[in-house]
Amino acid sequence: MSIELEWDSVGIEDADWDACETTIELEDSVLTVCPFVAVVPGPDERTIFTVDVPDGRGSIRSIAVGFANTVDEAKAMIAEVIERIKSSLKAA
Repeated sequence: MSIELEWDSVGIEDADWDACETTIELEDSVLTVCPFVAVVPGPDERTIFTVDVPDGRGSIRSIAVGFANTVDEAKAMIAEVIERIKSSLKAA
């Protein structure tokens, strides 16, 4: 099952970065996660991605960080990370 994320740059071709916000519903609470992707300038033009969780006190914790070859590949990795988080939290 693939998760659908509503990215901020929908309709903007060749965006160098993108972000969104989504929630993971748990039995007794809701976890907000904030994915971000950005093209790193340079000869390789790799894409960095991060999945962050705000803690409600103004701080952010990165729970996943990595590199991909393209923005689309990074977004696919982010969707997989969020699916794994969902399944592990529901199993706990």
